[in-house]
Amino acid sequence: MPNKEDKRRIGNITIQSAEDVTEEGIKVGDMFKDALTKYPNLKAKRGKNGKKVYIKVGRLAFLLDLCAEGKSVSIKEIPETTVILELKILLKKIGKRLKS
Repeated sequence: MPNKEDKRRIGNITIQSAEDVTEEGIKVGDMFKDALTKYPNLKAKRGKNGKKVYIKVGRLAFLLDLCAEGKSVSIKEIPETTVILELKILLKKIGKRLKS
């Protein structure tokens, strides 16, 4: 996905394949409980449309197979067997470099 401020740069990377995994071994198709075990500091967030539910830690966000229906969602309310549909790698805005 292009960066909104500069279309020549990458904004975020979206992964919808189970072939790519995080450093902790989480991939598309895994369950919420797997991600929570590997990333205990996850935060739940609603997408911009108010329906999508993401769990986020650092620069990683996982789209869950769960609808928020415009309501806020907490980590404790997410069923453990909810499936991860997508992985996003969130990159910083222009002018800020990623630290290695």
